[in-house]
Amino acid sequence: MRQPPMAFLIALFAGTLGLSAWLLFVLQPMVAKMLLPLLGGSPSVWNVSLVFFQGTLFLGYVFAHALARSKSIRIQGAILITVWLIAVIFLPIRISESAGLSPLDRTNPFLWELGTLIFRVGLPFLALSVVAPLLQNWFSRTGHPAAADPYFLYIASNVGSLAALLIYPIGIEPFLPLSGQSNFWSLVFCFLGGLIAACALLSMRFALNFRPKRDLRVEPERKITPARLKRQARWVFWAFIPSSLSLSVTTYLVQEIASVPLLWILPLSVYLLTFILAFRKKGIPLPNLERIFPIAAVVIALTLLVRARDPAWLLLPLHLAFLFLVGLLAHGRLAADRPPAGELTRFFLYLSLGGLFGGLFNGLLAPLLFSSNIEYTLILIGSALLGFPRARNRDNERSRAAMVTGGIGALTVLAAVVSSRFVAEGFYRNILAFGFPLIAVCVLARQRFRFAVALACVFIITRWTIQTEGETVFARRNFFGTLRVTLDRQHRMRRLHHGNTIHGMQFIDPLRENEPLAYYHRTGPARQIVTAQGRHSAGSQIAVIGLGTGSLAAYARPGQLWTFYEIDPLVVAVARNTNYFTYLARCAGATRIILGDARLRIREATPHSYRLIMVDAFSSDLPPLHLMTAEALDLYLSKLTAGGLLGFHISNRHLDFLPVLANLATAAGLHCWSFDDSLLDEVAESEGKMASHWVVLTRQEGNFGNLGKFPGRKEVNGTDPARSWTDDYSNIWRILK
Repeated sequence: MRQPPMAFLIALFAGTLGLSAWLLFVLQPMVAKMLLPLLGGSPSVWNVSLVFFQGTLFLGYVFAHALARSKSIRIQGAILITVWLIAVIFLPIRISESAGLSPLDRTNPFLWELGTLIFRVGLPFLALSVVAPLLQNWFSRTGHPAAADPYFLYIASNVGSLAALLIYPIGIEPFLPLSGQSNFWSLVFCFLGGLIAACALLSMRFALNFRPKRDLRVEPERKITPARLKRQARWVFWAFIPSSLSLSVTTYLVQEIASVPLLWILPLSVYLLTFILAFRKKGIPLPNLERIFPIAAVVIALTLLVRARDPAWLLLPLHLAFLFLVGLLAHGRLAADRPPAGELTRFFLYLSLGGLFGGLFNGLLAPLLFSSNIEYTLILIGSALLGFPRARNRDNERSRAAMVTGGIGALTVLAAVVSSRFVAEGFYRNILAFGFPLIAVCVLARQRFRFAVALACVFIITRWTIQTEGETVFARRNFFGTLRVTLDRQHRMRRLHHGNTIHGMQFIDPLRENEPLAYYHRTGPARQIVTAQGRHSAGSQIAVIGLGTGSLAAYARPGQLWTFYEIDPLVVAVARNTNYFTYLARCAGATRIILGDARLRIREATPHSYRLIMVDAFSSDLPPLHLMTAEALDLYLSKLTAGGLLGFHISNRHLDFLPVLANLATAAGLHCWSFDDSLLDEVAESEGKMASHWVVLTRQEGNFGNLGKFPGRKEVNGTDPARSWTDDYSNIWRILK
């Protein structure tokens, strides 16, 4: 039988695989962005979404492996096309409040999000997941000269995935609303079904009754050795480490910068790039990477130990570079150990299982097992099992590991004691307390087991002996993030941390405990905004979106009713616990707390009942984006009195939300004023004040009252009101500082 044209057949299969992967990886940020407004903008939305996508991908690979056991491509193709046609019924994908979805009455956001994804996205994603392994199996049976080692098609699949992740934040998200994105995705999905049918027809036409001639360049050991249990376990482990590490890096980025598709995509793009490079014909120079690994690992360990937050331009590439290094090591080992074409679907099955374990560990187990984001540290230590060659004498290696670890442990204790007693807090203290022990790890621990144990020893000892942010008196974690209450070193004040961002402080001294601190200090904009309409204060109602420590309640007056909207029940429990904070307990007015997402719960308020609405909600350092859209603004205005004020707290290290609010105000015919209080002196900082930036919107300029006295006030007009943010559209690129 005549062989198919090489160029055409490869182009068809590679193009189909690339397009299917493109659809897979455009769907992920698109769907997660649909979910964000329903779940309060929590960073966990992305991790839970990835658990679903990885789990469905695994089921798709199981399905493909089962189909591949049939010798009939006709039957395989018919089943796949049938599933495809059923999946079309679920299109276009819609996940929104208007589609009848709301987690308000759900007690577990994890389960609600997974259930929503299963019923709204499950079948289309499952159909796409089957494509990659099954089409590679079809190609291996065509008798094509390249069919003996079809793993090069895996590169095409990963190129399509990477292209999707790069194109989405640059070429799709800024220009298409979510509804338009979903419609476009659905059209491409239907077109891909036609390409899959074409691949099936060509495969049936040119399929051979015998195995294709083997490529003599493939090592004989790889051709004939069956994939045994131990080997399969290595595949799972090698896939698990970079999968978990990519999610750990993602959590780090979204807590420090923003929970937006742009920062979800960066680690995932690096992860996929390592797949592409690892499965090239040339492979990966593993010995060279192994020499670099110890230095890279201790650098990342240092940033984690000191809880480094800035500068972002340095930290972001450092963590992404480490992910790139570990991904190359892990995927390079997978590529070097890949089995022959007959075991292709089984191989990808175990790869997807390792990726799923990584997602389950980070997305579901870690929030339940740990009170802090310790999974990054654990995976950093586990990656040492990839970063070094195997020890030839294991017994000797273990005995040396015990000796080296004991020495490093003693050095770590000594450094911690000396630095705590004799060195002031700051750069030099960090170098002494953390730098010297880590240098010792890098120099002395040059084998995988020795390095992992020594590094774990440094983390454990320093965690017990050195408090970089003072004494921790409370720590817990849930779907909405990690919450900690700490005491400063002088035991003058308690601080509430969400992730690595302070969300409020209070003096411990009973004589000063009702002084609002941090972003709400009496000399800052918050007081000016709350007291702007003094003569209307008695008997008025005020709404605050975001509770924190309840600091704003210190400004309440007798006769006022303050309503706090808070989505996180853990924040409510901490703010009400007088062992930590007493702002709510000592409030001069009446207070009530309404639990749930503010966009959903504030609708229940009486129209035009609030004299002031303060939007002060944050997830770590980021205000939830769905609280700053045209739809949200209309909702707030419907609850404000005629002369009411609408205040937004927009302090952020990396994003400037002032243009967003200015455009919204101009489009709605409102006045917009910025109150920037970012320049502080040492005296103000020592008294608990933190830099803050607030924006106030009102219908009439006269409603600002005495706000004109604040020195940092300026009026701002929107420059592009036609591109105001909506629930269907936002563009994070335009507000990067």
